Amino acid sequence: MGLRAQAAVHVEGAAGHVAGLLGGEKARARRDLLGAAGAARGDGAQKLAVEAIDTEAVLQVLEPIWSTIPETASRVRGRIETVLDFAGRTGANPARWNGHLEHKLVKRNKARTVRHLPALPYAEMGAFMAALRAVLEQETW
Repeated sequence: MGLRAQAAVHVEGAAGHVAGLLGGEKARARRDLLGAAGAARGDGAQKLAVEAIDTEAVLQVLEPIWSTIPETASRVRGRIETVLDFAGRTGANPARWNGHLEHKLVKRNKARTVRHLPALPYAEMGAFMAALRAVLEQETW
């Protein structure tokens, strides 16, 4: 079993702990974390000791989702960091952003190319609003 699968299982187990710290209203955040961990996990994965989690294991969980869902990936990274801190890990936290992962991962705002939709020309705004009003008048709310 690879490090990626092992780290993902640990993250999955830690998600319950993080959800407990944050309270019941954060259940959606826990599901996001479990989904991200599950995406990186393979079958037959085992738990990984806190001290055995290194930067490579954290990156193997984060890299598959970092460019596609950067907001969730950032939250997963933060939760991994919190759990490792809480667990009393000795030495540097491999999920730490400042001075560590910031040099190994692309910044979130550069992870995905933003594609803006074309704007409506100002001269056509009046006709658009008239058409929109006509559609809205036909709708029954």
